[in-house]
Amino acid sequence: MRSHHWAILLELTLAACSDAGTSPDTTGPGGNPGSDVGTIAGTVRRSSDNAAVVGATIVTSPATSTASTDAQGHYSISNVAAGSYTITASATTYDANAVTATVVAGQTVTADIALAPQRGAITGTVHRASDNAAVAGATITTNPVTSTATTDAQGHYTISNVAPGSYTVTAGAATYDADSVTATVAAGQTAITDIALNAQPGTITGTVRRSPDNAPVAGATITTSPAT
Repeated sequence: MRSHHWAILLELTLAACSDAGTSPDTTGPGGNPGSDVGTIAGTVRRSSDNAAVVGATIVTSPATSTASTDAQGHYSISNVAAGSYTITASATTYDANAVTATVVAGQTVTADIALAPQRGAITGTVHRASDNAAVAGATITTNPVTSTATTDAQGHYTISNVAPGSYTVTAGAATYDADSVTATVAAGQTAITDIALNAQPGTITGTVRRSPDNAPVAGATITTSPAT
């Protein structure tokens, strides 16, 4: 009887050991055991020419880790819980931009982002070349075309919201010869561009007459001071 009792206990012990050695299958998506996270990766580029943006800061909402782009504009954020995220990239002299991405456990989602360079401005003063007096009401245009501006009473003007690049800035005003200068606008910066205008030449005309009888005097020599 006692030996039969021990045989039953032995069978129960062996069965318990066998059950303890069997684990449920916890393999997650992508073949990673227990995987419930993924990765967000991508490249940040300049929208105007597709050049890599180095040192851009990458954040997500909901918040995960923060990343920075490398020399090729690449970034990667790992151990991200599955779900939908807004990924925002920002960098100095660029307007921030965001995209959305859905992370699947065990996988890498690509989220490339394009950043537009911040716009700048062109500002300056238009003055008369001969004496530096302000030229009010001068019209300012650019090539490539941006906005048109008009100088105030002090000869000042400003053109805002100008894309980075090189521009020919031209000032024109009544009784003055138009003139142009070149301005280079950097992202997020203001280019100061002063322009000097030469007054258009005029004409002095009249008649020389003899005082007693008002008869015209032919061959009289006319001079001016200052000399013309």
